[in-house]
Amino acid sequence: MMIMMNIQDIKQLLDKYFAAETSQEEERKLSAYFSRSDIDSELLPYTSLFRQIVEEKQLTAPANIADKLKEIQQRQHKHKTVYTRYLGISISIAAGLLILLTIGLLHKPAQSNNGIFIMYSNGQRIGDPVTAAEFTNKQLEKLLVSFNKASDLITKPINTVEQSLAPLKKTNEQLTKVEQLLGFNSQQ
Repeated sequence: MMIMMNIQDIKQLLDKYFAAETSQEEERKLSAYFSRSDIDSELLPYTSLFRQIVEEKQLTAPANIADKLKEIQQRQHKHKTVYTRYLGISISIAAGLLILLTIGLLHKPAQSNNGIFIMYSNGQRIGDPVTAAEFTNKQLEKLLVSFNKASDLITKPINTVEQSLAPLKKTNEQLTKVEQLLGFNSQQ
């Protein structure tokens, strides 16, 4: 049995609806009103909204959705594992370079009797400050080149993994919305 509602009651319910203050019973009344054929012309713009809500409630999930969700989560886990491996390698390389740099900076050069700093390289003494500075600059340039090569070796696979994960992230967001609509708990 359908209870007839006047336009003022419907307007009040709409105000409550858009303020997120309606009960389920009041929302059913709105859906029932907008499902009718004799809707007041002033309220016609809301018709498609409430009819869409009714249609969405009638949708059902495929029978094998849980299996599909589990398969997608397993694929995502596999990609995360690859990303984590490359991240671990890059952190190891960075830590090694930091250790080498720290050792180089903390090593105090020997000082000769006349106050001129000297250094040793491959067992040979370098007493000329200009030669020592040139040698140090060359070694630092070699270190920088090595670091850049290692960085490129790490960055390219990580970028590839991130690019391959992008569609999965979108899919995961969509599946999370579907899970919420269906009442699934993704933390299981």
